[in-house]
Amino acid sequence: MTTLTRIIALTASLLTLAGTAVAQDQSVKLTTALTADRELAFQVTQDLTMKQVQTEQPEKTERFAHAANIALKVISVREDQSATLSLKFTDVAALVNAAGRVAVFKGSTGLPLAAGDADALAAASADESLDSVMNAVLACSVELDVDASFQVTRIAGLEPALEAMNAQQVFVIGDGPGVRPDPRTLGFMTVDNLSELVTRLLSIEGAGLDPRTVGGGWQTTRTVKLPPVGAIDITNNWAFPTLTDNIAAVNGDFSMEAKLPAEPTPDTATFSITEQQGGTTIEWNTADNALQSRQTNQNVTSEWRLASANIALTMTQDFKLTIERK
Repeated sequence: MTTLTRIIALTASLLTLAGTAVAQDQSVKLTTALTADRELAFQVTQDLTMKQVQTEQPEKTERFAHAANIALKVISVREDQSATLSLKFTDVAALVNAAGRVAVFKGSTGLPLAAGDADALAAASADESLDSVMNAVLACSVELDVDASFQVTRIAGLEPALEAMNAQQVFVIGDGPGVRPDPRTLGFMTVDNLSELVTRLLSIEGAGLDPRTVGGGWQTTRTVKLPPVGAIDITNNWAFPTLTDNIAAVNGDFSMEAKLPAEPTPDTATFSITEQQGGTTIEWNTADNALQSRQTNQNVTSEWRLASANIALTMTQDFKLTIERK
């Protein structure tokens, strides 16, 4: 059970008013203009619910909801258009339903949390371990480098949050000698997740640096490796249908495909994607070259089997991400 649960945890690692429409042959850039001293502020909310149904085990549901106000400032831009930015969490909130408890950290500015789920928030209580982690996030002063395509190449300053995460012993994965902190407790505030989030704040995946034409589209595919069971190919088909009053509407539909080893061993878990739905909607402000809003909703059900141990598990993941420029 422990091995299978750890493998599955890797997979945890979206009405326009009438206005002046633009002809479909119009082309615009869908990237952020980075200039020294430019400041951008965003409110980010993320909500992940994971439900597990396993052979001869009670049903298990976990939830990790996070919200943050994020302030970005461009420190410098180099000749190759790479840049250095600072990032500060000016407020954070979290709801964690895991490890046999429901804990909440509400922050100081009334951030929206858990998709407005009043019952979940009412059932939660303050928790010393979660408090220590979230207060450490607030203490972080992050600096990062991005290349010309807005991929993060260096990130520093998250050490206080990571140290607090490693110090607490409540929100963990596994048991015995193999126990380790559960990174889902930090949500999008880990090194890898924050790096990906910053890229999403500054660009639209696959849109590239050249102008995109209204009415056009493109496709992106990325592979998430899940050793030793295989990998998942995630494909997004993007469409750019309208540009109205300097707001570009971009929509993305996603699909997932399981990739299994050519010759799995009896001790290797196998998996399949049985249900999937959702997508992403983006509003991009072409007047000041910055993201206006982004909404991602994904619901995925997968089935996992470990034949040698007669284990079968069904995992349903419901993921919501909302970004609003402030």
